[in-house]
Amino acid sequence: RLAALGVRIYLDDFGTGQSALSVLHRFQIHGVKLDRSFTARLPGDRAAAAIVHATVAMARELSLDLIAEGVETQEQVDVLRRIGCPSAQGYLYAAPLDADDALHLAAARGVRA
Repeated sequence: RLAALGVRIYLDDFGTGQSALSVLHRFQIHGVKLDRSFTARLPGDRAAAAIVHATVAMARELSLDLIAEGVETQEQVDVLRRIGCPSAQGYLYAAPLDADDALHLAAARGVRA
């Protein structure tokens, strides 16, 4: 019912705790947010890069959106782009914002809400 209202549902902190692969089949979600623990280890950790790469491929095959959490450096962005991660969020772009401040930031950057 939420999706019918236009609400997009993402599985947060994917790759840790309760956000297991089995959840992808139980719930109708639009995407996953890759946990910051993987992003934080980029660019130097090959295992983290492999997990990000596998998650990108999985999301693509399942037609899910993917957002990498916790991006703080341009080097992390560069690795994520090379791997093919389509979206990222983190302090590199902005600190956490309430809804009004997020709308103002988006408008200032030319993004329509």
